[in-house]
Formats: sequence, C-alpha cells, structure tokens
Amino acid sequence: MLRDQGVTVTWVLGLLMIATVAGMLALVRQWQRGALAIARRQLGFRLLGGAALLAVWAMLAMMLLFLDPQRHKAAFIACFVTCGVLCLLLAALALVDIRLVALQRLRAEAKLAGDLARNMRGG
Repeated sequence: MLRDQGVTVTWVLGLLMIATVAGMLALVRQWQRGALAIARRQLGFRLLGGAALLAVWAMLAMMLLFLDPQRHKAAFIACFVTCGVLCLLLAALALVDIRLVALQRLRAEAKLAGDLARNMRGG
C-alpha cells in the first residue's frame, strides 16, 4: 500500500472508530437520562453491536495497514473471515433489536388500549 493511501485509510478508519465510540457513549448517556424508552437488555444488544463494529474497524485497519496478503496468507484470511462473522453478528443483532422494538410497540399499544377501555367504562 502506498504511503498516501495508508494515511488516508488510517484517518478514515480512525474517524469511524471515534464516531462509533461517540455514538455508543451518546446512547448510554441518553438511556441514563431517561430519554430512550428501551430496556436494559436492548441497550446491551446495541452496545454489543457497537463493540462488534469497533472490532470490524480494527480488523479492517489491521488487514489494510499491517498484513501483506502475499506474505501472511493465513492471518489475512483469518482476519477476513472474522470480519465476515462479525458482520453476520451485526445483522443478527439488528434483527433482534428490530424484534424487541416491535414487541415494545405491541406492549405499549395493548397498554394504551386497556387504559382507553378502562376510561371509557369508568367515565
């Protein structure tokens, strides 16, 4: 990799890592203040997704900056496969998060319908 390309890759991946950490910290801060109406379990899934994303950025940086695919074939393939597995994990976490959001919405709708029915009978 050329020197200029290495500098560009370093800056881009560094900024992506910083943005991921900042997003995770903002998510935790909003949850602590009560601005997010999500359960602790769902917060854990989102933070786990952020950690997996950080690992993907780190593996990409290692693959692009430090590993020569011709000299370190096994390590390069291992990093590539690990990035793929982590991306699948991110997709699975996103599906679980979507399911939890839908479940939370259904519970809120049922509670609202129950409250409305109780108010209609009582009033």
